[in-house]
Amino acid sequence: MMEKIIFIGSTCNGKTYLTKAIVSQNRGVILYPDAEKQLIKEAVEFCERIAFEGFHDHKFIKQILSKDTAYNLTHVLCTFQEEPEWLTPVFVKKHNIKVFYLNRIPYVLP
Repeated sequence: MMEKIIFIGSTCNGKTYLTKAIVSQNRGVILYPDAEKQLIKEAVEFCERIAFEGFHDHKFIKQILSKDTAYNLTHVLCTFQEEPEWLTPVFVKKHNIKVFYLNRIPYVLP
């Protein structure tokens, strides 16, 4: 079964750091929106762990999250600065997605 994790939070709050820690193990790759579509499709076919970092077009991401048996992925991670409209409680529950809301830690003067 595919592990599906979504991190939501503003910039500089650790989303990328957490994503790298999870994906870097065992044939993982972090994909960025400027990558060629063919490269993204090949990564999904050949890798076990995939992370989508900074994507604004969510059509392919939604497809992967909703059809987990169609891929050989063990982990799919996504990072968003704002919660997408399609990420409803019903969608999350139906597709067994773990959503984490990360807040920036406030800077405390010494």
